[in-house]
Amino acid sequence: MKCLRQEEGFSLVEMMIVIAVVSVLVTISFVQINTLAPQAQYSMMERIFRADINMVISWSQVGKIEQTTDAVPTGYGIQYTVGSPEYIVYAEFDGNQKYDGTGRDIVVRTLNIESDEFIADAVFGDCTPLNLSGNTCDFFVEMWSGIVYVEGGLTDDLRIELRSDKYGYTRTYIVHVETGFIDPYD
Repeated sequence: MKCLRQEEGFSLVEMMIVIAVVSVLVTISFVQINTLAPQAQYSMMERIFRADINMVISWSQVGKIEQTTDAVPTGYGIQYTVGSPEYIVYAEFDGNQKYDGTGRDIVVRTLNIESDEFIADAVFGDCTPLNLSGNTCDFFVEMWSGIVYVEGGLTDDLRIELRSDKYGYTRTYIVHVETGFIDPYD
């Protein structure tokens, strides 16, 4: 009588094939994740920046009282300085329609937008800081009236451009001053 040997498990060749297939799938997914991560980070920074613009517009339209002073400022704004990894949201009390850092203006919050160089530049309207360190772009909305100023000068609907040199992304938005809507500019 012949004794049949029953085989259990996988052969070495079958295991090697499975490991090779899994390795290829992991490599493909890793490459996909690495290419999508910068775009997702840029989109997140972009959404935060747009939310702050909306916040500045709405605070100026409703007359938000600044908590640190218990007073109503002349308006709120955002200032971005080239070469700085951050921008500020400020309450303006001096009446000059821009943040000068020396008077009674108050920094409400500071945010980092150049985290890992995801957003390299923020340009408000005709304000072009020429990528020189220390130059600023200032966006200010006057309280109650909703009048918008860029670098202290009056402007209509505002074009804002966000750029990332590292990843080659550029997005331009139009801020509709009367409604506060921010739409992509094509």
